[in-house]
Amino acid sequence: PKGFILTPPPLGDVRKTEQYQIHEFDLIPYLAALPTLLNHLGHVLSGLPAQSGYRLQSLCTACSGFPGCYHHALAHEEIRFLPKLTRGELAALQQMDCTTLEQLSDALEKETGLLSPGQHKNLMGWCDAFLTDRIRCHTKKTHRFPTNLSRHIFIHLEKDPLDGLPRVLGWQVLDTNGRTTVESNVWTMETEAERQAVRQTFLRELARLWKESIHAGLGPHLFHFGSQTPATLNQWLGEAPGPSCKFLGQTQPSSWTDIQKVLTAHFYMPAPGSTSLYTLSRIFKCRTIPAPPPTLFHHNNGFISDIDQAATQTKKCLALMTELYQAAVSQLESQWIREWPPVINGVSHGDKKAQPYTTFIQEEQRLKEADIMMLQEQ
Repeated sequence: PKGFILTPPPLGDVRKTEQYQIHEFDLIPYLAALPTLLNHLGHVLSGLPAQSGYRLQSLCTACSGFPGCYHHALAHEEIRFLPKLTRGELAALQQMDCTTLEQLSDALEKETGLLSPGQHKNLMGWCDAFLTDRIRCHTKKTHRFPTNLSRHIFIHLEKDPLDGLPRVLGWQVLDTNGRTTVESNVWTMETEAERQAVRQTFLRELARLWKESIHAGLGPHLFHFGSQTPATLNQWLGEAPGPSCKFLGQTQPSSWTDIQKVLTAHFYMPAPGSTSLYTLSRIFKCRTIPAPPPTLFHHNNGFISDIDQAATQTKKCLALMTELYQAAVSQLESQWIREWPPVINGVSHGDKKAQPYTTFIQEEQRLKEADIMMLQEQ
């Protein structure tokens, strides 16, 4: 027997109808688990809605039943708003009969066996952050962005929710110290011709900036917030970047750092639900405050139909990203010293054939060292 998955076509001209791609795979390896899956589905669907188990997360906002679950949790189970709460952790807290943060704090002091040491430490940290209403950096050393940076490039992209194509693309570039803006721009796109023009301009300017920023052992790095911008940008650009912008899709080492992940990985903070830009702007007392989202699990306040207002919102997001980065980096110590190719008279030198292999080996070694340090800290 065969199974199949439908994937959407590559982003392109919306006026052209592209066929969805069908990917077939063998079902035999999955047949052993199929009866268990069907029994579980039957058990869930045959039960009463009030008795169904759930775990609130940002994906839930697209469900028609989300308001009921959300308001029930607000009134009766505030532990569901703990950031990064896993299904296993929630099940353990329910076995401990915890519904409030006060109950959780008392239970964690006595708990033995249901949680791993790492889970226990994290839940204690998040619980203390909410009860004391304070932010605490629990791990100062980081490997999430290089320390030898000449330019900090913040990129934000907004896409149309219907066709998935970019509508607004912006960047803000900070100097070596990460304090002064040296370049910024926001591009809007409503037609295919505008998207093509913005794509060419963006790639040309990014390639120029990247090349100019590599000197004296320093180099540039890309920052974003959430997973949407790199994924959508690389899907939209497709094969267009070419060799001059191949760093956009490079994975080892990655040229991207998610500010949201930096903050949630190194700080305990009173940020309920999904750590949105709005929530972080309030708890870090930033100068820039975006419009509030509908709930604590929405990432933003929704789609903005007016293109000029969407561009203004993108400028706010970029400004806020720089503020959050500056707040984080002031308390963190990066252990990642990235190797940059020597540049003489504006031209990169070195063995170009061997460089991808040596870079891969160096990155694997760096990641291994980072994993060992993380285990030692736990």
